[in-house]
Amino acid sequence: DINNQIIYSLTPGLTTTETFTDTFNYTISDNNPNTPNSTNTVSVVVNPQPEFPGSISGNIFNDINRNGSLELGETGLPNVTVFLDTNQNDTLDPNDEQTTTDGIGFYSFPNLLPDNYTLRTISPPDAILTTAAEFSVPLSSSQNVNNINFGYSFPNPGTLQFSNPTFSVTENQSTATVTIIRTGGSDGVVSANINLANGTANQGIDYGNPVPQTIFFADQETQQTVSIPIIDDNSDENTETVNLSLANVTGGANIGQPATATLEIIDDDDDLIRPQSFTTQVLRFEEFNNFARFSSITVNTPQGLANLGFSSNTVALASQNISGGEGRFDVNSTINNTVIAYDTGNAIRIDLRDIINQVGEIESGSILFDYASPNRSHSVSFLDENNRQLGQQPLPQTPPGQFVNDFSIFSSQNIPIPGDTQFIAIGSEATEIGLDNLQLRLQTEGF
Repeated sequence: DINNQIIYSLTPGLTTTETFTDTFNYTISDNNPNTPNSTNTVSVVVNPQPEFPGSISGNIFNDINRNGSLELGETGLPNVTVFLDTNQNDTLDPNDEQTTTDGIGFYSFPNLLPDNYTLRTISPPDAILTTAAEFSVPLSSSQNVNNINFGYSFPNPGTLQFSNPTFSVTENQSTATVTIIRTGGSDGVVSANINLANGTANQGIDYGNPVPQTIFFADQETQQTVSIPIIDDNSDENTETVNLSLANVTGGANIGQPATATLEIIDDDDDLIRPQSFTTQVLRFEEFNNFARFSSITVNTPQGLANLGFSSNTVALASQNISGGEGRFDVNSTINNTVIAYDTGNAIRIDLRDIINQVGEIESGSILFDYASPNRSHSVSFLDENNRQLGQQPLPQTPPGQFVNDFSIFSSQNIPIPGDTQFIAIGSEATEIGLDNLQLRLQTEGF
């Protein structure tokens, strides 16, 4: 140069990690043809620029929303292997440097000399990458590269549950639709059985089998419906219920809440009769004027008149010996008189079926009456539709020396009636029995 100095520079972009010697010749000329040129040889020793190590670090995280970015609330994954894929064959080889994430999903490769590095991970079981599978990182001297993050998501099949705790359908609709939803995740194929059990409704009479009975959710599907056939009838009845439940869930899904539900079948018929309580007066002494046998008595119910049936051995105003009986109830006595008497050895049988047809099955109740009898053992029995005994209660015996037709001795008998009673039998021995002021107090199921 103008200062008679030789300037030596390396080729732009050329770097070296080793010392080397560069030898070259140079010629000095003053551009005077009469002056000889001077040629010399120079050797230059080139030393590499000092290099300082750097680092690469980042996080392996559970990418809950699967957007490929580490966000607030997303946690790190511990014990995940991260490696430097030296030969870029996508495989962890023995010579590849590796590390594992700590308890919060952080990893670091310290003391890395400047170079181009490729980072990969070993995926956790069942995990799905939401970021790139590899990152190429050029590292300069003393450079620290952070936030090389790998995101993973995990299959979440979710939770299956009924969309509501109660479903309703009118009886004249052909089907009821029940909805099952999938929440909290929708990965993979899952299934569940829907089970039906009688509440107050009866399968085969009020409803049929669900279609389908096993429901399947495809991958990412979040709602399914089941159709339940409804059987219409012409009976006045209360709203009836079917109990629904989920079971046998597959595909890793869970059962959520509500796990059970109720299907209400609403009656569409008119004049719906509700459960009710009422008292009906059956008979009193004053209602009879003559000796007579009778087979039924008309009584009042909340739905109108009903016939209360009596067995053929029932008589009213028994003031004489009948059928060779041992005694009699005298209507001309100065004390109370009888309404019902028998002496044929069979109990007086009262038939409640016409009342039941009007107001529904008997849930509970009581029979009330005044009572007189010779000193014999009697009882009241309650029978169902098949004449099976539901219960029995003995009646007190007339004390010796008392008038057998004196109702004041055992007035106001009050005996509970069991549910499902259809017949009542009073008396048990072949002797007379007298009843007066007979009443029924009934609690019915209605329709």
